[in-house]
Amino acid sequence: MRARLSRLATSNFSGKQQNSYMVQSKEISNVEKVAMFIARNYQNPITVSDIGEQVGLHPDYANSIFKKTFGSTLSEYIIEERIAHAKRKLVTSKANISQIAYECGFNSISWFNSTFRKINGCTPRQFRGEADKNN
Repeated sequence: MRARLSRLATSNFSGKQQNSYMVQSKEISNVEKVAMFIARNYQNPITVSDIGEQVGLHPDYANSIFKKTFGSTLSEYIIEERIAHAKRKLVTSKANISQIAYECGFNSISWFNSTFRKINGCTPRQFRGEADKNN
């Protein structure tokens, strides 16, 4: 988890966000708690308020330190986690796309499809087809 958090922070600061924020070690610990909670619960319906409550932070503060550290909001990160998991399942299983969408925390197929396409530039079906061709 720490390695992933490090990679995320490094990639965000060297890429799209060039702000020179100083993140205190206490905030890093809180961000780690937030990221771990998301990693364990992204497949469930969760809100920023749920995250704040679970890690003992005000939701706005949790979102603020997370965005300061990684350059994305908690909601954006939850979606990224869900899509990453969906991509793994599309490649490693034969489950139908609807089932994968629901297992990854999306509550509608249309939302899953549009979000997947926005992030990956293709539909889940196209992604799976490309993965199958490459294997």
